[in-house]
Amino acid sequence: MSQISVVLSDSLMERRRKLLEAASSRQAFSELMHEHASGKLNVGEILQGMSGTEKSTVWQKLAKTLPDDIETSDETTQRFVESLSTLGLLVLGGKETEAPDSMQNIVNVLHDNLLRFVFMSSTQDAISKFCEAWYLKEPSSRSEVVPQTILYLLMRAVSEDGKVSDVKRVYNMRAALECLEIGGESFRSVQESLMRAAIHPNFVLSEDGRRFLTFLLTLHPLVTTIIHKTIKSQIPRCRSSMLVQYGELYHAAWKRASGPVLHALEHDCVQDLAKHCIHASSPSLSNAIRQVLSVFHKNKKYKAVDEMLSRIYEPILWRSLKVANPIVRKQAAQLFAEVFPVQNPDAPNAEFEMALNQQINVLDTLIRDEVPQVREVGIQCVCRIISIYFDLLPVHVTTTLVQVLIKQFSQDAASPAVRVAVLRGMAFILNNHMSHPLLQDRLKLLGDLIHDKSERVRVAMCELLLKVRGIKSIRFFDIVPMVEILDRLAVDAQRPAITQRLAKLLLPSYLPINKPPPEQLARILALIKQNSAAAQVFFKQAGSQAPEQTCVNVLVALHHALLVYAGSKKKVSKTNPKKSKRGGESRSKRQQQEEEEEHQEDEEDGDVESFGSIAEVSVQCMSSMLETLRARLDSSSCFNIRSYLVENISSSGLASLASSFSSSSGMASALWKLAALMPEPGDKKLVQECLARARTLPLEEAAPLLDCVFHWSGQKEFVREACAELRSAVSQEEGRGGGKTGGKRRKTGGKSSAQEEEEEEEEGSSPRPLSLLLQQLQYVLDSDHLRQKLMLVPSHLEEMLESLEGALQLVEARMEEEEEEEDGKISAEDLKSMVNIYAKLCLHSHCAQFPGAGGAGKSSGRLLSLLGWSNLTCLPVLLAPQEEKQRKSKKKADAKAQEGGGERRELARRSVMISLMVATESAVLGRINDALAAAVANLCSDVLDKRGGACVLKEGLLGMVCKAIFQLTRSGLQQDKLQELFSSLILLVPIDRLRTVGRTSACCLKTDREQVTMLLRDSLGLCCKAGSSSSSLSGKIFSSFLLKLQEFEEESDIQVVISSLLSAVKQAGGNASRALVDELLRVFSSSDLTNIEAALQLLQAASRDKVLRVKDQTSDKLTRACRDGVEMLVKRLDERPGEYEEGRKKRDPRDVVEIAEGWLQAEEVAGAEGAGAGAAGKKAEESN
Repeated sequence: MSQISVVLSDSLMERRRKLLEAASSRQAFSELMHEHASGKLNVGEILQGMSGTEKSTVWQKLAKTLPDDIETSDETTQRFVESLSTLGLLVLGGKETEAPDSMQNIVNVLHDNLLRFVFMSSTQDAISKFCEAWYLKEPSSRSEVVPQTILYLLMRAVSEDGKVSDVKRVYNMRAALECLEIGGESFRSVQESLMRAAIHPNFVLSEDGRRFLTFLLTLHPLVTTIIHKTIKSQIPRCRSSMLVQYGELYHAAWKRASGPVLHALEHDCVQDLAKHCIHASSPSLSNAIRQVLSVFHKNKKYKAVDEMLSRIYEPILWRSLKVANPIVRKQAAQLFAEVFPVQNPDAPNAEFEMALNQQINVLDTLIRDEVPQVREVGIQCVCRIISIYFDLLPVHVTTTLVQVLIKQFSQDAASPAVRVAVLRGMAFILNNHMSHPLLQDRLKLLGDLIHDKSERVRVAMCELLLKVRGIKSIRFFDIVPMVEILDRLAVDAQRPAITQRLAKLLLPSYLPINKPPPEQLARILALIKQNSAAAQVFFKQAGSQAPEQTCVNVLVALHHALLVYAGSKKKVSKTNPKKSKRGGESRSKRQQQEEEEEHQEDEEDGDVESFGSIAEVSVQCMSSMLETLRARLDSSSCFNIRSYLVENISSSGLASLASSFSSSSGMASALWKLAALMPEPGDKKLVQECLARARTLPLEEAAPLLDCVFHWSGQKEFVREACAELRSAVSQEEGRGGGKTGGKRRKTGGKSSAQEEEEEEEEGSSPRPLSLLLQQLQYVLDSDHLRQKLMLVPSHLEEMLESLEGALQLVEARMEEEEEEEDGKISAEDLKSMVNIYAKLCLHSHCAQFPGAGGAGKSSGRLLSLLGWSNLTCLPVLLAPQEEKQRKSKKKADAKAQEGGGERRELARRSVMISLMVATESAVLGRINDALAAAVANLCSDVLDKRGGACVLKEGLLGMVCKAIFQLTRSGLQQDKLQELFSSLILLVPIDRLRTVGRTSACCLKTDREQVTMLLRDSLGLCCKAGSSSSSLSGKIFSSFLLKLQEFEEESDIQVVISSLLSAVKQAGGNASRALVDELLRVFSSSDLTNIEAALQLLQAASRDKVLRVKDQTSDKLTRACRDGVEMLVKRLDERPGEYEEGRKKRDPRDVVEIAEGWLQAEEVAGAEGAGAGAAGKKAEESN
């Protein structure tokens, strides 16, 4: 054992000697510490066995090898510095109470070179940890390692890669900031990092970070002010969670502070935030600041907080509630609502009561404010105070305020928001149970608001009823009778915000969960009998709100009642003669038995007739519920419930039931619609049955059958039959000579042998009328769920397109015909429908082939061909000059010829309209490329040319042309062509429309002007947002308007043109306003006096309507340019006085000059007043 001890002692001595020798060489020391890092050598054990003298010797040798100016880029030096830092951590982490004095020089050198290394490198991190350990060891010279270390830690914590652990290191070094001279050079070096830390999420959202920021706020008044300004600048962009944390920071700092720091927190922070909350420029900013202050408001229960808020708020709050600015009053009222009552808890009772009466008077003033927005906030304030401080306020005050709100402000006709505030305020007051006796009878006065014309008010009333439903002492149907609730549910069927709340209100009454199914069925039937329309809406909402099992139980119960009704109906319809088999009975007994049986039959007849009156509505209600319930039943958690539903209600059973009600079209349609919502039946014959029935029924009755076909995967059969019938109709029309090929083509229309065989197989079933087939196809394409199923197989769409390709030739041939329409030919309406369906199929087929993002930037080739066909074939017919109306003739042939010409133009107009509409929809979906954009632009250009100018207005194409041009603007394609289109459009409308057709059809005029204004507004907004790439387009729009101004003589015409442009600019926003200013500057700098005259008129109107939004510098520039333009125009008038008098214009340019000079004078006066006001404001600030 002694030998082992001797060996260990010799080994320890050898390692100590090795450490002493390695301290003299950088490389040897680095290699030694590398062995320590790899685990081969434990330097800590060596240090424990060394004496103090030996440790001092090691550090003295190391100090000699470390120069004052370290080469930070040398890798050897970096490894040596890291080894030094590691050794220092081992020494400072030992049990010694003091660190060796010989370490001080090394620590100072490393600290001074800390920031010279690469940021966040391992070397920097090692040095910083060494300095931290040195500081925490509390030697006498620890302040010398603070500046660089704290700065590095702050920079590391607020960097992009900063972690919460870095924040903890900063917090542990927080006391080091006290070693810095606040306001001195050392503090200024870390000031920016401290400001960044104040707004960094790692600090604000972590516990140690908030503790550090709290320490900063209490460090020094100057630091408090700096951190507060930093936080205040961040508040407008903060998330809600950070705003609350900032409030907690202020509150925690306020509790710890004292002396000058406490004064700075109260007056420079809390009071400053209150001022900015009241005088904020936007409601969102005011709400954000108020959220910060809400932490103090929630702690009003503590006397110290209550006293501080009273002392801080009183100088600013009461004055702000009486200012002239309504926005300031509104925001002051919102703050007052949270801080009520503003009181000094140590004040005597008399003073408290007087302050309370004054604040109650303030509340009364707020709710009677002349501005509706202030009244709204005042009502919210009053209701919040009544609910929270119900026991504090005098009874007569509470009663008076509630009566005023209900009787007066619930009928405020000036603002729906005020009425909404009253209703929501009553709901908030009900949160206090002590208010229920007060409101029990008074809430009945609000019942009429369920029929308010404003939807917001009706929604608020529904929410109030929902609130009342949870209160036992008040019944909601005493406030609004059940009959009126059901009527409102039926009237607002298309307003989900109302129907959802009313259905939720009625669910416990008509669909109670804790009642058995028979009781539920009885209540449901009572609802259907009472109001069938409301029942359908209720069932639709109940499918998404009630539990799944409850909904399924109701559906099964109604289905069972329906089966019973169907069976009873058959039974009652049979006549069974009553013959007695017992001849020995007396006549009186037989008569009595017959009377009892007749009475029983009468009761059965009454039950059948009673349910028969609501049977159809019951089926419709089932469909409404199942439509919203089906998505919920598809989840795996509802598998058993779905299985139970399918077992009790099957598609085949509903189909059989519908067949038994074939005499009642409404009942049968409702049952087929319900069957379409059920899973696909196993029998495929049902699909064939539905197709067969749909051939002979009108669209209203055939629509549910088509739903069944598509939901039961029968779209293939439908497409095959429809294509066969379409090919047959087209070939028959071509056989009559309706197409260009005439009789040369076979009757089959070039069909393949397979198609002919399919048609021969279907000859046994008579084809449906072409108009009915087209209506059904249109229904399929317009229905979202049917169209989606159809697009799942792109080949179906291609097949339908091929069967309709001949329709374009038929339309072309029909437009070339001169004779009247023969009997048996396809009607013009059917041809229009065929073109419409063909165009939609072009787009849907392309979307099916390239779904999702795969179709972006691509376009349909068929749609491109359709646009070319419309341009080359249909547009010439539409733009052809119409002959003058012939005199009345007795010959009917002339009248028919004129009628045929009108049909041809209508067919051409409709074809062009359809092509533009589908192309526009394709652009909306992003499926547009250069080729399609060029085709749309060419078609619009040809429509807007000189020949078509009157036509586009007369034929109603203006709206579609505007939409097409706008989509081209959005796509960013064909910019050069767009300039020509805008010029043509602007030069065409709205004055031409006003002076020609507008006199006879004023309603069309309004629509056209709205279309043009919307186009200009949206296009200007897009062009101005796009920047320089679209500046030429916006400039072209403005220059076209200036040309438009030069065409007219009457002042009214000029004002119409100006108002159209200014309306578009005002709605497009500030970017369009700046673009208009740029165009005006360009015109004023030119020498075109005619354009200058028009620009002066436009500038005067724009300034009058406050459309131009420019900065002062730009305004001065525009004013100087305008003055130059006026001088140029005056000079020309003086040189050539007769030039304008001989022209056609009635308005003298001198009038324009006079108006412009008046505007310039007004601008100079406004500028002088603004400068004077600014100087006065600055002087007032200086005096304050």
